[in-house]
Amino acid sequence: MYATRPDTFLSAYSDMLGMQTRNIQAVISAQQKLLESFCLIAAQQTQFAQAMLRRLSDASTSSTTTAPSLHAMVCAQIDDLKTSLMEGQAGTNALSEIMARGGAEAANIMQKRFMTALDELKGFVAETMLDFPAPSSTSVSTLKVA
Repeated sequence: MYATRPDTFLSAYSDMLGMQTRNIQAVISAQQKLLESFCLIAAQQTQFAQAMLRRLSDASTSSTTTAPSLHAMVCAQIDDLKTSLMEGQAGTNALSEIMARGGAEAANIMQKRFMTALDELKGFVAETMLDFPAPSSTSVSTLKVA
C-alpha cells in the first residue's frame, strides 16, 4: 500500500469530498436532462393522442354522413385509418428523436464528468502518494502468474 504525506491528509480528504460532490452534481444534471426529455415526450404524446382522436372523430362523422354509398363510406374510412397510421408513425419518430437527444445529452454530461474526474484523480494521486519506483516487468509478470 502506498503511504501518503502526513501534511496533505486533510487537503486530500477535502479534495476527495469535492470530487464526490461534483460527481453527484453531474448525475443530478444528467437526470434533470432525462426528466426534461420525459416531460417533453409526455406533452407530445398528449398532443398526438388528442389530434388523432379529433381527426378520427371528425372523419367518422363526415364519412358516414356525406358518403353516397356504403362502398364510398368504407373506402373513406380506410383512407382515414391509413392517414392516421401514417401520422402516428411520424409522431413516434418524433418522440424517438426527442428521447435519443435527451439520452445523448445525459450521456455527454456523464462522459465529461468522468473525463474530468479521471484528471482530478491523476492530480490527487500525484499530490498525495509518495514516490515509489515503478514495478519492473519481472515483478509484473510474477503478479500475473500468481
